[in-house]
Order: sequence, then C-alpha cells, then structure tokens
Amino acid sequence: MDKSIHFSGQPLYSQVIKLLDKSKILQISRKHCGEHYVKRFDGWTHLVVMLYAVIMHFDSLREIMASVQAEVRIQNVTFSKILKDGTTLIHHARIITYVDTKKHKLLSLFTNNLKSDPNEIIEFYRKRWEIELLFKQIKQNFPLKYFYGESANTIKIQIWMTLITNLLLMVMKK
Repeated sequence: MDKSIHFSGQPLYSQVIKLLDKSKILQISRKHCGEHYVKRFDGWTHLVVMLYAVIMHFDSLREIMASVQAEVRIQNVTFSKILKDGTTLIHHARIITYVDTKKHKLLSLFTNNLKSDPNEIIEFYRKRWEIELLFKQIKQNFPLKYFYGESANTIKIQIWMTLITNLLLMVMKK
C-alpha cells in the first residue's frame, strides 16, 4: 500500500495548509487588490493565521494575537481610593494574560502577588480552579442541605464520607 502525504497522523492545521498553493493564493490576492494595503500581513499570511484561528476555535483577535505571540503578558495596575478622612488608599496589582493550551482560550488572571513568577501564579490558579470544580461537583451530586448531627465530629464525618463517595464514583467512571 502506498504512503500518502495527506492525513498521515499530521495535525489538522498542517494538513490543510499543505493542500493550499501559496503562489496561487498570492496571485488571486494581488488580482483582487488584496495586497494594496499590506503592512505586515500579505494575503497568504492572513489566510494562514485566520485558518489557525478557526481551527483553534478562538473567539477574539486578542486570543489570536496571544496565541501567535505565545507569551505571557503582564500588566501592572494601580487602584487608588480617597477615604472619608481624606487619606488615599493605594493598591497595586497585576493582570497576567496567557493562552491556556488545553482549552485553547486566552485567560487573564488578576492578582496582588507582585513577587512570584507569572508561571507559578498560572499554575497556582490552575490548581485552585481544579479545587473549585471539585466543590462544584460535590455540591451538585451530594447537596449537604442538612447535617446528621450538631457536633463538629458528626459534621466532619459526613463531609469526609461525601468526599470518599465522590472519589469512589470518580474511580468507577475511569
């Protein structure tokens, strides 16, 4: 059986690009005055970037730019508020924007941690989000509307049993 260069386990994006003729695309673009206002993107580059955006399901130009640039962007922000006594309260924070490669989405994190490395903060928020999803799952599957007793020990036992039950269900699903 002969080997085909198409659909041979290559990523979908590269398969689509290989089907296109760059010189033909540029010729059509020039013919229809698509190259008239070119500053950085010619017709071919524009097509390649837009195909990438469609395949990756991006929702905005900001997501496309962040993905193409593939970097973590940090923006320092300062908030100030004048209190009733006339003193000014100043708060420093930063917005860390990055592309989540698993979800193919551009995410922005707001933090007042100005010292830690941005990648550490991204990992911290990712783990924190997993905990939030666990709490959401437990609330949906095992609503703790009433406790079986009033003592702290009884409440702890009920919560631990809920966590163990959830863990067993997760193991059974895999």
